[in-house]
Amino acid sequence: GQTILAPGDLAIVGVNANNNCAPWPSQSDEFTFVLLKAITTNTVFFITDNGYERGYAGQWGDTEGVIRIQRTGAALPAGSTVTVNVNGLTGVTTCAGWIVTPNIVGTGPFDLNSGGEQIFITQGGVWTNPGGNHNMTYTGQILYAFSTLAPPSDWVSLLNPTASNGTQRSGLP
Repeated sequence: GQTILAPGDLAIVGVNANNNCAPWPSQSDEFTFVLLKAITTNTVFFITDNGYERGYAGQWGDTEGVIRIQRTGAALPAGSTVTVNVNGLTGVTTCAGWIVTPNIVGTGPFDLNSGGEQIFITQGGVWTNPGGNHNMTYTGQILYAFSTLAPPSDWVSLLNPTASNGTQRSGLP
């Protein structure tokens, strides 16, 4: 089995977009989250940088990545940190002690924009991408949402007529 988490049982504590860390290309990224609850081997998370309500109410963008990570190493106690490294060009992602599957629903690569971005960590449920224009859906639990933008620009639904329909902003589910 896996550990089922509730919102706030983990938190993103660091983001480094376009970190230029050789041997990966300059647009590669890394981010770190801390576990506030212990997890067991086989625990699975989904992580996306797609914006919520980018094109349609209650739906997600579909041009950025959705990755799946599954713990394969030993159980991790509360207080452990997990750092995810992402090749922004290909979406290939690595994380020690985890199996990482990039672009699980036919989206583009996970690639953080240094000018502003969001990250959502989710668990359970299903991501569905019908292949339209920003009409992806998700049925699971959102555990944590993080924006690199400062208020009041941090969480703005892109359905707002004054918002840009780009990849750097997101509504807050």
